[in-house]
Amino acid sequence: MKKLLLLMMIGFVFFNNIANARPTITVKLTVEIGRPKHNCLKGLWFCNPKIDLEGSMSGRAVRANFTDNGNGTMTINFLSKLPESGANFFADNDEPVSLSRDICSKFGYNSIILVPGSYTFSSNASSGWGSVTVKILTN
Repeated sequence: MKKLLLLMMIGFVFFNNIANARPTITVKLTVEIGRPKHNCLKGLWFCNPKIDLEGSMSGRAVRANFTDNGNGTMTINFLSKLPESGANFFADNDEPVSLSRDICSKFGYNSIILVPGSYTFSSNASSGWGSVTVKILTN
């Protein structure tokens, strides 16, 4: 009887965790690459993210899949070549990027802020043109 009760409790915890798990959500965006303090004309950071924008916003626009990892980070897989190269995506603390309400709603949030910092750029072949994982603040 004790074993049956223990198995039932384990099963409840297991299925409850599955039911409450957040699904992986990926949204395809177009984003200008550049630091806001440089008017988005140079640097490796995010400027003006847009959903499904036809055509390019500038010569610094790239397509990317933004994936919420569910742990306070977001992975950005680039689908086109970046306008400049470097080992890090970097922004000063005064350069947070807020995603638009339309984008946030796709992820199920009211707001998403890409937290500035220095993040290692990965140029692995599986993501096409590379990827970066950044910290996010959500509400």
